[in-house]
Amino acid sequence: MNDELKPEYDLKRLRVRKVGPARKSFGERTPLSDLKEAKTERILQTISQRTHPMSQNFAQVVENVKQLSFGEKEELHKLLKKYLIEERRREIRENADAGLEEMRRGETKSFSSVDELMDSLSND
Repeated sequence: MNDELKPEYDLKRLRVRKVGPARKSFGERTPLSDLKEAKTERILQTISQRTHPMSQNFAQVVENVKQLSFGEKEELHKLLKKYLIEERRREIRENADAGLEEMRRGETKSFSSVDELMDSLSND
């Protein structure tokens, strides 16, 4: 059995017609890879135009992080982990303080069973 592809099925040399306003005639053809690249570029431009400046800053940070050495990335990872832990602790403390304040004002509810507590939580 001959397992070779016929030349007309060789997708590496596949050419397709241009699409959209760039197409001038049906005779002109563009390699598929060029078409994909152009489509990707259009998508990226659209995203860039629609994204918030903060998102663009985040994308820049991500690109900058990619350029760091392995050791620098590890150090950054440790710092971010530390910052997230600190932020979560601050959030827990704020919730605890708010709960204590509600209790002082008499705004807390008591429950006689776990089922009542669960019902209250699911209704909030």
